[in-house]
Amino acid sequence: MRAGDRRRRRAARGLALALAAPVARAAPPCPGRPLDAGDRAWSAGDRGRARACWRAAAEDPDPAIRAMAEVRLLLVSGNLGIVPHGSRADAALAACPTSEPACALARADYELFLRLVGIPRRKGRAEVAARQALAALPGPATARLVWAGALPVERLAEVDRDGLGDLLLAHEGRWPAGPGTWVLGLGLAGGSDLGIGPSLSLHHPDLAWRGWRLDAGASFTTAGIGRLGASLVTRGAAPAWTAVGLDLGRVPAAPAAGGSGFTLVDTARAWSLLGLRRGPWLAWAGPAPRIDRPAGGGPVAGSAAVAGAGFEGPVRLRADAALSLDGLASGYDLLVLRSSADLRRDLGPVELAGRVASEALAWGDPPDWRRLGAGSGEVLRTLPYGRWWDDRLAYATGEVRLDLRSWLRGAVFGEVAALDGTHGGAGAGLRLLLPPRPTNTLRLDAALGDGGWVLSGGWGEAF
Repeated sequence: MRAGDRRRRRAARGLALALAAPVARAAPPCPGRPLDAGDRAWSAGDRGRARACWRAAAEDPDPAIRAMAEVRLLLVSGNLGIVPHGSRADAALAACPTSEPACALARADYELFLRLVGIPRRKGRAEVAARQALAALPGPATARLVWAGALPVERLAEVDRDGLGDLLLAHEGRWPAGPGTWVLGLGLAGGSDLGIGPSLSLHHPDLAWRGWRLDAGASFTTAGIGRLGASLVTRGAAPAWTAVGLDLGRVPAAPAAGGSGFTLVDTARAWSLLGLRRGPWLAWAGPAPRIDRPAGGGPVAGSAAVAGAGFEGPVRLRADAALSLDGLASGYDLLVLRSSADLRRDLGPVELAGRVASEALAWGDPPDWRRLGAGSGEVLRTLPYGRWWDDRLAYATGEVRLDLRSWLRGAVFGEVAALDGTHGGAGAGLRLLLPPRPTNTLRLDAALGDGGWVLSGGWGEAF
């Protein structure tokens, strides 16, 4: 009898666990208020869960909660997210009585989060709105006042905090931006003698909410030039990371026979790198095979290996070298050496940036189309494309970037290159900082060098 009782009890427990399992799996991922749970998840670096909680909060019947959730969703919805989430936030605020303290908090969040993604708003408006709610909702209102810079972060330890308050207290009064959200860009490609055409790019710095970086793009011009490529940098088991990529295209190379114009080359290359990180130090290496076929000529096979190292701190340095053995199908051998070092220094409203790089062709007698060139923004912005070519190239560029407005940045730069003599110049440009920050930047530069006036542009900084 006792044995039978034990069997029945075990069966009952098994049935209870079986019935409870679906309930546990279906349990909401956002305990308490979804809006606060989302803020706390973001503070902990769980951006996927934060998005799920904010989306749940966006279904709340309270228009104040909906408005606050919609402006947070701008952080994870790409540069196209301003259309649905911005309009829904506006509609929720329009339905929110101005006399309600929660609606005052929603208006404060509207100002603060739009500033965070790069849309010009005023912190003063957020402060005024938060003070309207201070008497009725002292904890949440104090959090907004701290973020707006009106109160010290220590005041948060004295109040009953919401999710935003916990986040700001953990991060010294600032919202942790994270890696950013994806950006889809549509623009123009080309230049003098290169034709003009459309350019489409996708940059995703937080793929799968893991900090994986995806870059993809395609461009085509009326001169028959085009590229299609993608690369993915992932995070493996610490401290390892990997990078893979593929690039296909028809690109201009060295001057055609007679020294006028240039040769078009069909190219395909891929890479698979393994990297290691220890503190601010990085190192990577791996194979990078490629195949080139010049217009009017036979295929040229090649193989390559890449190795590099870098330091990411207050001053960021990077150096790499690529070894390739080209021409296996064309009767010549070629060793290509590359190295570069980048410097960044952020001084608040001013950023200093510099690059020094070199490239050399050695151990062979390559055809003209494999020679090294500079200009039109690929290496130097102060040279028109294809003006000078050589078997060795060294160049340096320095740039000062200045914040002019919350949405506009200016830059002045100087450059010099050594190939077939010494060439260089200087220029200035503007950067339009589009939402979402900091990944969506449109660049336009004008430069004057010994090759004449040159205009160049694109998405993101020049380097």
